[in-house]
Amino acid sequence: MKNLFLFPFFLLLSSAITAQQKPTDTDIIYLETESYNSLSELTENLKGDYVFVDIWATWCAPCIEQFEQYDAVKEFAKNNDVKLLYISIDRQKHQNKWQKRIEKYALTGYHIIANRTLQKDLWLHIHNLETRVEIPHYLILDKEGKIVVKEATKPAESAALIQKFEELFSTEK
Repeated sequence: MKNLFLFPFFLLLSSAITAQQKPTDTDIIYLETESYNSLSELTENLKGDYVFVDIWATWCAPCIEQFEQYDAVKEFAKNNDVKLLYISIDRQKHQNKWQKRIEKYALTGYHIIANRTLQKDLWLHIHNLETRVEIPHYLILDKEGKIVVKEATKPAESAALIQKFEELFSTEK
């Protein structure tokens, strides 16, 4: 009889493992903070698609305001093989608050709290300095993982952002 009670648990666990192996358009995928120390390491598994990068923090009001404007961007990304990567510059101790924000705004895509080494690498790639950039900050990466737009348009201006992606798509043909 005990085995019958455990069966739904194992079925649920099995489907969760399968979902992690093959992300869908509605998945929120958390990346391990300490596993990535550079932008190239972080984007290695995203190569083959364009990537829209959102650099943010839970304490940044303008960052949170933009999350409310993401619907058109998420729809465009889903229909055009664009990956969404959210890089938080929060401290690891704020992980619960970070996850709650992600879930509240249904921010599908890849998420990481950047460790200090990854943050320094980002700043060097964006401004050739080790100082922090203003947030929110948006980037577009090409299919090779290289930054092609260092100052991308914010999600609230989705028409201009989508137009920029379409320009990039057209130059690759």
